[in-house]
Amino acid sequence: MQLDFVTELFEAAGKKNIHTCLDTSGVTFHRNDPDYRKKIDRLLDSTDLVMLDIKHIVDTKHKTLTGHSNENILDFARYLSDRDIPVWIRHVTVPQITDETPDLYRLGRFIGGLKNVKALDVLPYHDMGKVKYESMGMEYPLKDIPPMSKDGAVAAKKIILSGIRDVRTGIPDRYCSQN
Repeated sequence: MQLDFVTELFEAAGKKNIHTCLDTSGVTFHRNDPDYRKKIDRLLDSTDLVMLDIKHIVDTKHKTLTGHSNENILDFARYLSDRDIPVWIRHVTVPQITDETPDLYRLGRFIGGLKNVKALDVLPYHDMGKVKYESMGMEYPLKDIPPMSKDGAVAAKKIILSGIRDVRTGIPDRYCSQN
């Protein structure tokens, strides 16, 4: 959202040998907009690492969860891979929403197709945001969702890693009869 400012900041940091990390969901990425792409390329030229949140691999479920499509996010991940910009993927496991085995596996297959992934964090959902929403007089959208256990997040990561491994070793998608 502050592309010009962050670019100037990262360029100045680079001149002082300060490591730069862009923390983003990538939702604003627009590959086919030449003006935007020129700006994002300039920023990426001075970016050492991108921490990229992928909230859901299934577009319809992503829209339900966030109100936005995941198309730009996934395209940004591919663009970073094409540019060989190191990326750290983060995924929050939310019970009943982002923890279904086929979806986690497909997320892994997507990540496995990227050549620039340096790390994967699978984080357990917590409900600490409830207090913030209550203090602002707003209804917490996940009020009925229990926190995810650390063991649940570990299990989810294993499924994602199996998808990464399978796509990289040529094993067909176990959840899709077309592959």
